[in-house]
Amino acid sequence: MGKNNVYIVYGTDGYLKKHFVSNLLRQVGVAHACNLTILSDDFEFGEMMSIAQTVPFAEDKRCVIVKDFFDVPLESKAKGLFIDFLCNVASQTILIFLQTASKQIAATTKLFASVGDIATIKEFNAMPTTELLDFVAARICENDKKVEKAALRLLVSRCASNLHTILLEVDKLCSFANALKKTTIEIADIELLVAGNIEQSAFEISKMLTAGELSRAQHLFAQLAKKQEQLSLLVAAIATLFMDMLRAKIADVNRIPPAVLAIDLASVFNGKSFRVQAAYNLARKYSSDAIVRCIHLLSDLDVALKTTRADQVSLAQEALCGIYLTLKKE
Repeated sequence: MGKNNVYIVYGTDGYLKKHFVSNLLRQVGVAHACNLTILSDDFEFGEMMSIAQTVPFAEDKRCVIVKDFFDVPLESKAKGLFIDFLCNVASQTILIFLQTASKQIAATTKLFASVGDIATIKEFNAMPTTELLDFVAARICENDKKVEKAALRLLVSRCASNLHTILLEVDKLCSFANALKKTTIEIADIELLVAGNIEQSAFEISKMLTAGELSRAQHLFAQLAKKQEQLSLLVAAIATLFMDMLRAKIADVNRIPPAVLAIDLASVFNGKSFRVQAAYNLARKYSSDAIVRCIHLLSDLDVALKTTRADQVSLAQEALCGIYLTLKKE
């Protein structure tokens, strides 16, 4: 049959992909567990074909979800068999190929284009920042709450723009506001309740330092220290961001655009284009010498944290002051 009962779901936003599949399953109305099959990890191509042709039990439809089938490129012969299979999927079967990875290899993307006539292709990518901020603000408004613009941006930042994580945090923040009978979610609420991961916390601290906001950087660092975050990992994450700045600075001086650097150093940036652009934006404010001096300060701190018994928090706070003063001289 194809097209109306075969779906390929992929893209960078895991929440939107799962949301689409969940809605599709509700529309199909499969109630019996025996009529829903999820294939992942190792399975044979013939096994998938056989399951897809199985008659549903006591219902009109059955669903087969195949996870990450396209992680490995199909050879030319196998590609032909696969396309023939898609054209002949039984009408009682809804076949869903769900790619959980955020990126696809070039050969896979080309294959998706070639099967557009026999399968419904759904690509779900992360929203642009402005659209994401509006979406989250609307969700908070649905809970009869308002949110400060600065708090909204901090929420999205601490959740690394991950929509699934953001929505979980929104539920928590709205419950917190209800408990205190607050009508507006403030930046203090975000700082209290939304921790963020080490990488994102490191980015916030670095951004505060480059913006000349030493007090805010020290305050956030102290909060993380109280929560017993591993300081060596946090320092390493901050150092990584300054290394990004140095790479971006060298590339910018040589007129290499961010997109090219992201491709050339794909193994370094792991497909995170926002990380590349952020490095360019920050690096343009400072000289290479200043960035290198900051990296040396962080390197010395890393050694001290691993080799001395001195107060680690004090050592780190002193290094943050050194970075602030180094950047301030620019």
